[in-house]
This record gives sequence, C-alpha cells and structure tokens, in this order.
Amino acid sequence: MTQNKDKKRIVQEGYIAEDIKIEAAISKEGKPFSVANFSIVFENEGGEREYRPVSAYKHNIDKVMDLKKGDLIRVYGTEQEYSKKSGEKAVSINLNDCDLLEGVKRQDIVSLRGNLTQDVSLTDITTREGEKIQVANFFIVYKDENGEKASRSISAYGKNALKVADLKQGDFVHVQGVEKHYKNKEGKDRTSVHLYSFKMLKAKEDRQKNKEVDREDKKMKNQDEREI
Repeated sequence: MTQNKDKKRIVQEGYIAEDIKIEAAISKEGKPFSVANFSIVFENEGGEREYRPVSAYKHNIDKVMDLKKGDLIRVYGTEQEYSKKSGEKAVSINLNDCDLLEGVKRQDIVSLRGNLTQDVSLTDITTREGEKIQVANFFIVYKDENGEKASRSISAYGKNALKVADLKQGDFVHVQGVEKHYKNKEGKDRTSVHLYSFKMLKAKEDRQKNKEVDREDKKMKNQDEREI
C-alpha cells in the first residue's frame, strides 16, 4: 500500500464493522511496531452505506483496545489517500482519538438532508451532574421518504453545539443523530434529533452568489444577442 503525504483532519461517526485487529508491521527504518486496524461503516452524503478503514498507532492503540464490533464511535484523525495493490485510490483514517457513543443502537440513528428554517439558537444548561454546557437548537425542513416536505427539531450539545453555532437560516446541511421522544409543557408528544455529526452541503451565501452569477450570465447573453 503506497500512502500519499496529503492529510486532512476529519471527525467521523460510524459503527465498527469488525473486531479490532492488532497487527505487526515494519517501519521504513526497519523497526518493528504494532498497529490496530479496523473499519467503520456510516451513511455518506448520498445516503449510501460506506466503509472506511481506520488505523491506530503507538499510544493511540490503547484508546481502541476495548472497542468491539457494533460499537458506535466518533473518530478524530487525519484522512490519508493511498493506492491499493490494484492501483485503485482509496482513503483511510489515521486515528488520533475516539469517543464511544454509548447507549445508541444502529436502528435509532437518523440521517437527514435539509435547509435550516432559522439561525441556530444557543442556550446554556446545567446537567444532572452539575456541569454547565451549551445547547444549540434549530429546525430543518427536508423531504421525507414520500417526497413530502417535513420539518424536524435538531439539538446539539457541548462540543457538537460549537460545531453548528454559526449555521444560518437557509444553509443546506446533512445531519446524523438519534431520535429522542419527549412531552412538551402542554403534555404533547414531540420528537427531536440529538445531533452526533453534521456536514455543510451548501451555505446560503454560496447559493446566493450562484444565483447572482447566473443572472449576470443571462444578462450578458441577452446583451450579446441584441448586439448580433
């Protein structure tokens, strides 16, 4: 496997596809070392299931030793492009850290692509343990499985709240999280999604710029036609 020097930082949630394998390897200097290898499976932006190999080296091996197949984890690391023996390009993750997302089952995970109906609202709360954390709340509108418009309340806590704090009304995003059912103050049943990951697909400003460019192109085209 030939690795590319280009590296990109990444945070990716996914389920461990197989138990961790500790394997021996030899460095370029001829020194032996150990590496922990496994793969995670997740839903990509296109809604398709994707597998991604993950490797942990040196002291990072201890961080994954107790993980097992089926665990939902959040991986922090760097993306590395490499060439398979067949010459095909692929991407792996060099793990720097990871979190075990306990109490989450695969069937509870939802994946939504939609537009924010409002700017993100940030509030501070105190947990049962007395810890103060930030919560980010917003709504997205999306198309359900029947192609009908639907909306969903999204909440992000702690570190995840900071990740979405700057999102604006109209931004197009891909969010993944766990559905939580609760009763509001009036006693009515409600459902929200507790966010685990998100990706910006298109900022409102970018779409506006594209519209302005399209308008300018049409304007110039019409002008050219008149001159002809």
